[in-house]
Amino acid sequence: MAVDAITRLSREYKQLMDAAVKDFESTYTSRLRAMRESQDPHNVNFNAPLSQAAVADLIGTVRQNYYKIELGRKGGGVNLSVQQAIRLCILYGCSMDYLFFGKEPKASNADIKRSEDSLDAERRLRRLLEEENETLKKENEKLREKLKKK
Repeated sequence: MAVDAITRLSREYKQLMDAAVKDFESTYTSRLRAMRESQDPHNVNFNAPLSQAAVADLIGTVRQNYYKIELGRKGGGVNLSVQQAIRLCILYGCSMDYLFFGKEPKASNADIKRSEDSLDAERRLRRLLEEENETLKKENEKLREKLKKK
């Protein structure tokens, strides 16, 4: 009798946990996408959308894995490592609490001062990403022209 009750409670607990994880994944993956696409007010570092490839490169993974991270469970269960999560927080200028749970940090972003070196590095990074994007567009156009000629 007691074993049956424990088994039933265990199943119910697992169902509750699975539902909580599913809800967490859907909200956090939506937040990741919104921040990358600059639709999130916490994304203070970039005014234009970033590609999945650019974010993947910055956090140390490949585009396909980052794509799966944004999809969450539907993407095959690729999870962020702690180092990748930290890099995303630095990239987007947000806290881990906000990244994963959508909760504001106790101290506002205005209270968190960044050094000039950090801001300069962000500006250089943004410039490099834009230059790389332009280079890729030009290369893509050249390839299209070659294909049209054939």
